[in-house]
Amino acid sequence: MATITELVNAIDGYVDNRATTRNILIDQIKKATRQICQKENNLQRDIFQEQQRRYNAEAECDNEIIQKKANLYWYITIGKTREECQNNLNLQAQILALQNNLPNQINLAGIHYLYFNWDDSIPDFLAQFKLDLQNREIDSTGAGANGRAQAIGYLRSCMRGRTLE
Repeated sequence: MATITELVNAIDGYVDNRATTRNILIDQIKKATRQICQKENNLQRDIFQEQQRRYNAEAECDNEIIQKKANLYWYITIGKTREECQNNLNLQAQILALQNNLPNQINLAGIHYLYFNWDDSIPDFLAQFKLDLQNREIDSTGAGANGRAQAIGYLRSCMRGRTLE
């Protein structure tokens, strides 16, 4: 089976023979062959454009997928960063709460510790102990059994040396 181009060339070769006396037929055949060539060229151009359009659509789809992956990675990264910041804030709040909790302040650095040795003056120690209880907001008289228990526990922690015997 011959291609369109071969068919056109064969017809043109036949028509170019001037021995044929039918000029009208020759003109019509040449016109028809030109139209066939134009249609073939148009079809080839359309096929190329369709291939190009499909290629561009596929590339655009690939670009969208890449962009979505990049956006997802960004959101995951930001989400982790926000979670880490929130965790840091929560830990800082817990540390602050522990530092401001009076029972936890006993072992913090920078706080004056009151100790009683057997050689110390008892009235001076008791006066200092009373001031220390007020500074630590331990109410031994008005808080009932809980306040007394805190005061006694603090008093025991102040004793050193022979006073513990």
